[in-house]
Amino acid sequence: MPAGTARADLTWLKARAPLPLMADESCLTPEAAAQCAEGFHAVNVKLVKTAGVRGALATLRAARRAGLRTMLGCMVETSILISAAAHLAELTDYLDLDGNLLITNDPYCGVAAERGVLSFVGAAERSGLRVGRRV
Repeated sequence: MPAGTARADLTWLKARAPLPLMADESCLTPEAAAQCAEGFHAVNVKLVKTAGVRGALATLRAARRAGLRTMLGCMVETSILISAAAHLAELTDYLDLDGNLLITNDPYCGVAAERGVLSFVGAAERSGLRVGRRV
């Protein structure tokens, strides 16, 4: 459903949907998470859409308080934002953090994705976002 769809329509659909409904562009703030609970079963939170790590963290926590399942998603992004999002992974039910895998000129390296598993084991940096310049 497009962002901005009437709440009454979403509530109606949620009550009848055979599959879980996930809000994407409708959940950009912690305040929106509570509203999303009326029309969705889950929310997709993207750091680039929620003003970064702090905004995403607040939105994920608000979604949990509202009884929603959560997912961290992304756009086509470098490893900086994907790695930042990976630090919030334990707060989610689902992850879709592959935006850095869709570009061939990522100047950074951070979290690695191998066989669907995200890991910082090979990260050059040992603190912070654990992202460094690609050599």
